[in-house]
Amino acid sequence: GSAQTTITSLLATDIKIGEDDQTKIDFETADEIHFYAANAEQVYVADGILGPQTNNDVDLGTASVQYKNLYIDGVAYLDAIGFGTTAITLPSADGSANQILETDGSGTLSFVDKPSSGISMGKAIAAAIVFG
Repeated sequence: GSAQTTITSLLATDIKIGEDDQTKIDFETADEIHFYAANAEQVYVADGILGPQTNNDVDLGTASVQYKNLYIDGVAYLDAIGFGTTAITLPSADGSANQILETDGSGTLSFVDKPSSGISMGKAIAAAIVFG
């Protein structure tokens, strides 16, 4: 009923906090916190991990509510990277020595020995995406 103002801790095995059993924070596993929405586990927190429960299901932000900056100290494994409203698909493996990245004009990059058109290999070309 009324607001509780003198509780200093809640410690219990498998305690759940939420509006209902479909939208809750669940301490169902020792040393882990599980977050549910729409009756499905969405993300969890464990030692050193903030992870999605299901592969390729949870977005970080939306098109209308975005995070400001991303700071990564380590490797970022990406299938694609977006520039404005254009998604560029990255190669799934590294190229060979002296190869460059070429776009197919439809948002896919691939490593090539010599560009198919428009660039002379005798000219110096520099392109980089700098992280860090």
